[in-house]
Amino acid sequence: REAQYKDQYIEAVSMLGFHFMQRKIYAQAIPYLLKLNKYKSDVSIHLSLSSAYLSTQNNDEAINYARRVLRIDPNNKDAKKILRSLSAD
Repeated sequence: REAQYKDQYIEAVSMLGFHFMQRKIYAQAIPYLLKLNKYKSDVSIHLSLSSAYLSTQNNDEAINYARRVLRIDPNNKDAKKILRSLSAD
């Protein structure tokens, strides 16, 4: 039934992930953002994952997702700022 409810699932996971990001509960946001990333991969999700990993001090994953953002959008200021803060630019 996953195909039948895919849109509702994506919407629910998205709302939960970004809700936790807004509340600054980054550790709880990561699993939802990773699930969302499986179905819908875009700059905002990668940037949110990078920020969440940076806030939870998982620097390797923060760098990984910031670099993914720069592959899609080479001029993204937020991703560059994350990499600069981690001395990975």
